[in-house]
Amino acid sequence: MLLHRYFSSHVFETLKEARLRTSRISSFNDSFEWSYVSVGKITPEEAKESLLYLLRNPTFRRCINQKLGNLASDEQIRKVLSDLKGEDLAEIWPDIVKRTELSLERGRQIRDKEARVICFSDPEWVERLKKQGEILLWSHYANKNAGIRIGFEFPDGIKGLFEITPITYQENRPEVVFSPSLEADEQTLEAIKKASSVKSKAWEYEGEFRLFTRIDLCERREVKKCHAPAVEEHFLRFKREWVKSVDFGVFCPDTEIQLVDDLLKTDYPNVIPRKAEMHKTEYAFEYKQVR
Repeated sequence: MLLHRYFSSHVFETLKEARLRTSRISSFNDSFEWSYVSVGKITPEEAKESLLYLLRNPTFRRCINQKLGNLASDEQIRKVLSDLKGEDLAEIWPDIVKRTELSLERGRQIRDKEARVICFSDPEWVERLKKQGEILLWSHYANKNAGIRIGFEFPDGIKGLFEITPITYQENRPEVVFSPSLEADEQTLEAIKKASSVKSKAWEYEGEFRLFTRIDLCERREVKKCHAPAVEEHFLRFKREWVKSVDFGVFCPDTEIQLVDDLLKTDYPNVIPRKAEMHKTEYAFEYKQVR
């Protein structure tokens, strides 16, 4: 499957070194990125079976305390809890789940700790959904049509190094049901994983696929940015034969085109570069070979 990656800069370095810069989730431009809706649903029977776990949950104890009035001691709390019916426990559980939700900042910290992502676009999806979506992709992710697009074809069966997943677009955020019978950290990680491949339908034009990897599988490098301290970035190596196409934006400078094309001739001889041109009558692009 061919997947497009749009670049605003550093295309020559990417192709020369055969490695892609990964991104932190916190750097994404969608404020709803990896968000989900926590749902607390348990039956009275499940609640009663989970009583021992609930007794150890400080948020649950506070909810009980507020529901029944301020109790004098932990011993009194435990006694009241042990006498509660399953219906009472089931009623309180949704409130516990809401109160123990991760803050936006904490969620970003967890996601950034180990995971790194590279975003791609499925050209077949863009063509099938709405060809004009290509205009937005070039404008938003390729330096306002002055950048470059690389087409990658990743072989099937790669395991361990990375995982590629299509994005699902929907009206509502994904719901994740939290159960008291499972560890909270385990459920939170599962919720984050579920939400990592779901976005609002507002982004549907992207036809996005995501490559997930871990920082321990990447190369670390200090990258100096203009008028800012150097930051640590993580790069994932790729095989040159995975590169199938290179397209230049409408406003890509001739000097950049020549630089990249010279590299393609030596390091990617099977890739024939093209340049985007505006269609004569439609809001669309046409592509013509550079050589």
